[in-house]
Amino acid sequence: MRTEAVIACRSIDPCWHLQQDCNLTSTMSHTEQYLADLDPPYCSLNVGESFKQLTDKEKLYTHYVGLASWAGASIIQSQWTPEAQNLYKFLALTFSSDDGSCVDFSKLKKDAKSSDDDWNYATSYTAQVLGNLVNYKSFGFSKFIPRIKAPEFEAIVLASPNATTARPLWDQLKDYIYSVEPEAKMLIGDPNKGHVTNYYFGTECTTEKDVTTIQDQIQKLAEHHQIDVLNTRVEKHAEKKFTLHIASVDESEEDITFEMDGSQASLKIKFGDFKPELSKSIKALQKARDYAANVHQESAIDGYIKSFQTGDIQQHKDGSIHWVKDIGPVVESYIGFIETYVDPWGARAEWEGFTAIVNKELSSKYETLVHRASQLITCLPWGKDFEVDEFRKPDFTALEVVSFCTGGIPAGINIPKCEIPRSS
Repeated sequence: MRTEAVIACRSIDPCWHLQQDCNLTSTMSHTEQYLADLDPPYCSLNVGESFKQLTDKEKLYTHYVGLASWAGASIIQSQWTPEAQNLYKFLALTFSSDDGSCVDFSKLKKDAKSSDDDWNYATSYTAQVLGNLVNYKSFGFSKFIPRIKAPEFEAIVLASPNATTARPLWDQLKDYIYSVEPEAKMLIGDPNKGHVTNYYFGTECTTEKDVTTIQDQIQKLAEHHQIDVLNTRVEKHAEKKFTLHIASVDESEEDITFEMDGSQASLKIKFGDFKPELSKSIKALQKARDYAANVHQESAIDGYIKSFQTGDIQQHKDGSIHWVKDIGPVVESYIGFIETYVDPWGARAEWEGFTAIVNKELSSKYETLVHRASQLITCLPWGKDFEVDEFRKPDFTALEVVSFCTGGIPAGINIPKCEIPRSS
């Protein structure tokens, strides 16, 4: 059958070979742009010496806030894609021993009969997924796929000490891992354009009508019920049937109705999203509070705990006011639903949390810059209409990161994001 089809094409079009070569080249080019980076750089945090200079109390505070932050790693994954958690689990199993420790790489490579190149491709892909927490780049939002071919990757899976548990996940995920079609799904973004997001899930929200409903009507309903959408996700069950999921340990539900295109629609307001992760985070924060340096750190943690328990973002803002008042801490930290870059509409925030040690020498140099900021602003190449009416001098610190739960560590951050704690 296939031979006959080829003959027929050749007889009709003498340029068949050229067309097929072009199509093959186009497919390869399309695939190659999404291949995982080759020999990605690995950077050490080099924070050991600074950590040694902390007191035991400061070390324990740093440790427990770090635990609280990483308790929410799977929250980040669930905000990006539906497959992220299973992909992460699959790779962790494949490259682990049956006792959970790191696998003997040399033995696994030998048992899988993997070439040097294939082994490098497999481990580089794995490192990039673990580093981003997902198989999308945290800076750029584009998907990446392994350079190693699927059969060679499967040989590594089957040779793993955890092959029994890793193999079913491989079978479930391998087509997804290598898929580059449709091209729209190679990007995190607006589901209305076919892009991927897990802030809006269930029956896909792909119509302009859904977008309008979520951004206008559901937003207003949330505000009416004094709910900040920063820590929420939206699930669509059917036409005109939605659930607003609020991240919290406390669980409750409320059904409300609203008008949509002249007929009745329903919205379930449901607390309890990410309950297991937030429960672990709260336990670690409670331990961290025992080692806080001052009342502002204690009060900030109290606000975070109340917010994660109840889902009330205002409690986090209240805690952030105390965070702002904690001037010049030795150990810097922040945690919660902070940045809104991943949400295509910039309303819902990604989980993150970090601990860092202040580099006092470098911070003092930047403090000089901050003191001169009001003068330097007048030299910038735009008019005063583009500046705030009153410049408020920030507390600028240079940090040496100890732990940062995120898909990508930024070069710098400006927190808190909400204006009230900063202006207060």
